[in-house]
Parts: sequence; structure tokens; C-alpha cells
Amino acid sequence: MRKAFLACSVLVAFGSIARAEAPCSDRPRQSAPSYAKPGTIRFARWDGGPIMAKGCILSFYPPWVNGDRQTIEATSRWYDPSTIELARMGNLNWVYATWSWGWSIPTERPQWRELAPYITECHRRNIQVMAYMSGASMYWADMFAHHPESRDWLLIRNGNPVPYGAGLYPKDRGWYVSRYMADISKPAWVDFMKLRIAAAVEAGADAVYLDNLFPDQPVEPFLQELLRFGRSLKPDFLLAINANAGLYTAARSSNFVSTEDGTEPGYFDGRLVNNIGLLHTQWALSDGWKPVAVEYGGRRNNGDRFLIPIRPAGQQISAAEAAAHGAAFEFYSLGAFQRDLYFRRPEALANLAALGLYNRFLESHEDLYTDTVSVAPVAVIKDDRNWRDRTATLPELGSDIQYLNALAAERILYDVHYLKTVTETDLRPYPFAVLFSADRMSEGAARILTEYVRAGGTLLSTKDASAFDDDGRERPDFALRELYGFGRAARPANKLERTAGKGRLVYFPAYPPVAELAAELRRLGLRAPVEIEAPKPVLYNVRRKDSRTIVHLLNYDDDRSYPVTLRWQAGAPSSVRLESPDGEAKLTISGNKVQVSAVKRYTVLVAEGSPPPATRCF
Repeated sequence: MRKAFLACSVLVAFGSIARAEAPCSDRPRQSAPSYAKPGTIRFARWDGGPIMAKGCILSFYPPWVNGDRQTIEATSRWYDPSTIELARMGNLNWVYATWSWGWSIPTERPQWRELAPYITECHRRNIQVMAYMSGASMYWADMFAHHPESRDWLLIRNGNPVPYGAGLYPKDRGWYVSRYMADISKPAWVDFMKLRIAAAVEAGADAVYLDNLFPDQPVEPFLQELLRFGRSLKPDFLLAINANAGLYTAARSSNFVSTEDGTEPGYFDGRLVNNIGLLHTQWALSDGWKPVAVEYGGRRNNGDRFLIPIRPAGQQISAAEAAAHGAAFEFYSLGAFQRDLYFRRPEALANLAALGLYNRFLESHEDLYTDTVSVAPVAVIKDDRNWRDRTATLPELGSDIQYLNALAAERILYDVHYLKTVTETDLRPYPFAVLFSADRMSEGAARILTEYVRAGGTLLSTKDASAFDDDGRERPDFALRELYGFGRAARPANKLERTAGKGRLVYFPAYPPVAELAAELRRLGLRAPVEIEAPKPVLYNVRRKDSRTIVHLLNYDDDRSYPVTLRWQAGAPSSVRLESPDGEAKLTISGNKVQVSAVKRYTVLVAEGSPPPATRCF
């Protein structure tokens, strides 16, 4: 590997980075159907139908359980063909429809009959449809009545059936359980799910979206079997999973990556909220060909998504942020917002139209979002776990995703790689790598990282990286001990820097504050191929396509536009143009600097000429 690595070595000198072209990843290349190609999807959760309305009441969700008759009506009648006009207003080309939510087949079948012509009409309007299904929850009273055998499908813990969290609520001074969890390892449950999938495919669904799966069950074998079955019915069948933090990497067993763990972005009272770290972790699971979609479920000030929609400006920055990082933003309306859309209330329609404006921009400039590659100079390498720490003294250490979001806010351009799948080829193009949340590491990954440093890379390692094996068993010593030059018993109390072969290692005994990590990278010589000067609310990403360098400028501040200066590290491009859904801005070029007079919310700068080399072939 050393010879191959040296052939595309990194030269850091005079404040710039020169890199050889990177070969493609050595993992097998696959592809999604043309209508699901990354960069082409404009997605919405399109929950509805009678089984959804009834389930929301039994799950104690406001406003349904509060008896809001208009909300119940809007949800129940959502698959009236007239709502497809709302999808077109938002310029959506993918929606998911509620096909199954844990009810018996006799209870769900009327909704299936209603959805079949709805799917046909969506296709006529160039909208692809996913069939939403609960992967493991059961409305037990209905299931037991129509499928008595389902009593044997329950997930049992400590001798008791396990309730689904949202199906457990107080009633008459006691507790009422509306939903129990199924044991997805049981063949009979798998076969039951296949009946639902087969019916959805027969009705014309393009994909299936599985929800309500949790990491304490064998999710990956479950997905693999359902994907195999779906492909036997439809060769280009797509299977998505709504993966929470403990399940992100289960997406390796699906061919459509999704999560609802995003949050409403913006610049709130001097605090910048972004989802870039989350988007990077999801993109890392795509292998460059799986479509990625992310719902921004969290609301500003912890508001309830059933009651409070994302503000119109937030819909726009959400769509732009996701697109700039290779993903699709999942529009969400279920609840009060759905009610107001169904009854065509002006404020709700204006909110949807705000998203539609941006989605039309993404559609008309689709070429800027498909088949692009990263030029990030930093690889963040982590293990499969995602953690939360409610006792963290620093807000950015509240979770690994918060830390990565904060690193993006420092304008460090990085890609995420997982230790379980990272290869020698993956790391060759990056002059810098950061081991973060990397306690669990195989011996093979440790060898790859050691060779990366010896061949000239700079590795920043944190805390207990490599202290555990892939299965979480504690090692007697670090797998990276040879690279560190010390063992666990002699772990330094302060930051340590040392050379190893042609490269460098920097070790932090604890996770450093993000600003400290960013400063350390820059001290070590980090320079992005393109860097910006702008106020705090403006972030950016850089991608490459053919001879074009594509710079995405994102302003998270609703209230102000900001000037931005871009600086090329290796000379000036031959030509530059701006594209934006917000209107025109002035462009001034001076040598290797480009000045944009004002970024209102989202501007794309497209530079022609010799681009910086790309890090990956996706």
C-alpha cells in the first residue's frame, strides 16, 4: 500500500495544498434507478388516511387526541386526488404515503384500495411514491381480533410484551397500551410484512419506507430479507429505513438512506443551528449511489412538529442545506400544518410555496447536484456508535452529531468515513484525518490508519480511540499503541504531537472543544481548496464536477444578507457565475479572490477552469 499511497502523496507548503487525483473507492459501485438518483429527489412525508388519523388518536398525539375535527378530517381525507396539487405546488417529485401502520390487513385494506389510484395519479404527474409501513409496531386489539396468531409475534422482555413508546399513555388514572412491538426475528412476522410489501408493489409503489425499528432487534437481517423479497417482485425496488441515531449504520442493508433526526436550521439569537454533521454521516452510508433523505423533525425552541411547522425561510434553508451536502430535505406537514394545507389557508400555502420556489431552483439546476464529488481536505473517521451525553459541560459534546455540526460551523470542510468500511483507497486523498467517536476499531482499521500516517498523512486522535474491538470488548491496550508511542497505562495528560514515518500524530486525551480542534488543524497547515470570509451565519460547501468547482453558500440568518469573499488557493478560475433562487447579486473578481455582494439565503457559485482535485469518486 505504501507505494500506492506515496504516488498520490500530499504536499503542504506555503499555505496551500497540492494533491494528486484520487482513485475511486475500491468498494463495488452500484446504482439507484434513474428516478432515485442522488441530487434529483425533492421529497415529502405525505402521511395520511383513516388508519393514520385513528392511530394518531390512539398514540395520544395532539391535535388529534384533543378532538380537532378539522385535523382529523384533513388527515383522513389526505389521499383525495386534489392534494396532489399541493405536492406540485411544493414542486415535489417524491412522497411517501401511509400504506400500513401496524393495523390488521382487513383494517388497512380499504386504505390500500384508496391509495392505488392515488399512486397512479402521482405517477402521471411525475411523482414517485414510497409506501410507508411500520416495521414492528402492532395495534394489538385489532391485530389479535383479525390475526389471532399475532399473539405469538410479540416482542417479549422479562416475560412481558414490549409497548411501543408512543402507544403508551395514561388513561383513567392508569396506563393504556395501544401498540406493542413485534419480534422482527420471527419468520411469521417477516412473512406478514412481505404480504404488505407485495400488496404495495402490486398497487404501483416505487419503494417501501420502514419505520418504528430499534437497535435492540436484529434490524439488518430483517432489512436484507425484505430487500431481497422486494427485488424478487420489482428489480429496481427501493427500501428505506427511518433510522434514529442508534440505527444509522443499518442503512448498509437498505438502498435508500433516511432519518428524522434533523432539526430546524437557522441563526437564532446569535446561535447558529445546522445539520451538516448529520448530513455527512448519512452521506457516508450512501457509498455515493444510494439516495439520502433527511427529515428535520426538531423545531426551534423544542416545539412540537405536529403543531408547529418549520418557518418559510427555514423550509428554504433546509432544502438548500440538504442539497448542498448530497441529500434531499424531507418536507413534513402532518398535524396542524396538514390541516391548514388541506383547507387551503393562505399562511400554510405561502409556507409550502416558499419551499416550492427552492425546489424549482433545484430542479432547474439539477446538473449542479448530480454526480459531484467532494474536495474536502479532512476525513472524520468514526465507529458505528452514535452517542448522547446530557451531562456534557460543552453543548457541542451533547452528542457526536452536535460536535460534527459545530465543526462545520467552524468552516472546516470534511467528509465522514466509518471505521467498519474505510479502506486504504478512501484515505489517500485526505491530507488530514480526525479520529472522533472511534473507541471501537478492528485490527485491520488500525493497520490502515497506521500506514496512512507513516506514508505522510496527519492524524488527530481523541480520547479512547481503538481501546475496544469491533464488538465493544475492551482491549488490554490501544490497537494504535505503536502509532501513539504509548500505552493506556501511560496515556499523556496533555496534548501530544509526534512524527511517525513521513506523517504526524496529534493525540488529545479528551475531546477538544470544536474551536480548539479547528485551530489545531489550521496550525498544522490545513487549507481548503476554496475558503471564504463572511459573517458567522454564512457556511459553505465545495463540490466538483468535470471542470467546474461548485461552491454552495448558505446564509442561516433570516433577517440579513451578507457579502462573502471567496479565495482560491491555487490561482484564479477562468470564469465564474452565480446562481440563486433569491435573485441576482453582484460579482467582483480580483486575482484569486471573488467577492459576492450579498448572499440572502442561498447562492451557488460555479467556477470554470482547472478545479482542485476531488477526494472521492462520488
